[in-house]
Amino acid sequence: MVCALLAQSAKKLPITGFGFVACKLSAAQIRKLATGLCGVCGQKISAIGICKNPGVEAAAWQELFNHLPPKVTWLDFGDNQLTDEQITPLLACLKNREELDKLHLDGNRLQDISVLCLALPTTGVTQLDLGDNSIEDTGVLNLTKVLQETVIGTLVLGSNPMTASVIQDLLRVIPRSILDTLYLDHTAFDDMCLHVLGGVLRESKLMELHIDHTKISDEGVTWLLPHVESSQLTYMDVGSNGISERTTQMLVAAANPDGGDTDDDSESEDGGSGAARASTD
Repeated sequence: MVCALLAQSAKKLPITGFGFVACKLSAAQIRKLATGLCGVCGQKISAIGICKNPGVEAAAWQELFNHLPPKVTWLDFGDNQLTDEQITPLLACLKNREELDKLHLDGNRLQDISVLCLALPTTGVTQLDLGDNSIEDTGVLNLTKVLQETVIGTLVLGSNPMTASVIQDLLRVIPRSILDTLYLDHTAFDDMCLHVLGGVLRESKLMELHIDHTKISDEGVTWLLPHVESSQLTYMDVGSNGISERTTQMLVAAANPDGGDTDDDSESEDGGSGAARASTD
């Protein structure tokens, strides 16, 4: 159906984007989509997503990546279990894509992001999702070197096997970037990372931080409270870390000194709510 729509004349183009989630597309079907993108209509597509579609050969993905529209603004290839080899053709074609705004590559098997890091400063990417991959310290260090040259405002790095040491390096460069939302959940983020964060928080633009399911403690969060009060941080997820209810409430108060409503008033699965979430076990 999508391929048929892409084959229509440019003046009658009925779609501006398409997405397939858990549709079990075959290599042949992905190649057919690539062919559809070659036409006049296909080159005007601005949003493309193929997610939860593992098991497709690298050659089919490469054909699709080679025919991505020049003005695309949103690319989502999450949860495809793509390896470095399979996704390199995509990363190689990102350079100078100033219109590209959202890039979601979560749920793959990425480890080497050096090509991506070289391209990012030349793109318009403001939302980058690299969560749930295999990115280690070298990859994160490459990202820290270019972060200040990018326009990334939201960065997702949760569920990657980086060490606490490289997380500290990342935190230190935040004040030189425009980053306002950071996901580091399910990582080695610990109390020493909180101490580094406290030293840079006031100078940063960070408003939202996710460090649930990490290695922080009550003591570390308590130490951070004065730094939160003098920062722009209004939302901090510290759930599933064994943080006490008392410390959680103190964090909520620090993040919202005026007592205003938080962005999310819903209760989390482990008992926290609002600007700060914490486990009450």
